[in-house]
Amino acid sequence: LAAEAGMEKKFSGKVGFLIRFKQFILQAYDVEKKVLLILDEAQRLSFETLEQIRLLSNIEKSDKTLINIFFVGQNEFSDILEDERSMATKQRITTRYQLEPFTEDETAEYIRHRLNVAGAKTEIFNPDAITAIQDYSKGFPRAINIICDNALMIGFGSESKTVTAEMVLSAANELPIVDDPMPKPRKKPSGASRTKDLPAEDAIMESKDLPVADDPTNEPILKPIVASGAEAQSVAD
Repeated sequence: LAAEAGMEKKFSGKVGFLIRFKQFILQAYDVEKKVLLILDEAQRLSFETLEQIRLLSNIEKSDKTLINIFFVGQNEFSDILEDERSMATKQRITTRYQLEPFTEDETAEYIRHRLNVAGAKTEIFNPDAITAIQDYSKGFPRAINIICDNALMIGFGSESKTVTAEMVLSAANELPIVDDPMPKPRKKPSGASRTKDLPAEDAIMESKDLPVADDPTNEPILKPIVASGAEAQSVAD
């Protein structure tokens, strides 16, 4: 955390770090900026580390919040917060939001958007293929990415310009992302609505960079970001 904040000093203990970190936050406040501490893969945090992070939120000035903390993680993080050892942290959180899996219409628009970003000019996945992808992925973007990537490879190997439900089935059967038996593809109802305006940064088709299973060697990412007061939104005060 000290390195990410640009502190060019080595600390032998927590006390020295906290003193310097408070100075860093106060300096940001003096120039009308806020510090955002974003913790990715929050479900990997230990209870001890979570408590240490909570203590950072005690750095305040009068009635002003000087640091905003964002926890980003998988559903397991909610279980951690419900544990009595995390009660103090849970009580400090002011806003919580959980992203739900895609509906079939959202899955279709997500795939279409990714293909458009990649330069596709025509529909590559036919309606039955989209339905099959939704069935097998359960609407989870990471699973959608991997199934689509493998289905596209199968289509390429077959010299087909269209990915079919059969290709999706073949791709899904080769992947360890679905534990229960594959359901049969459903027929897509006509007149289904589409979601619109998905942001480009949300669209990721390269499965090689997105493993489905959690890697136990990954460490939580702690990255402070300094933003103007107008840009910062408090999640934990």
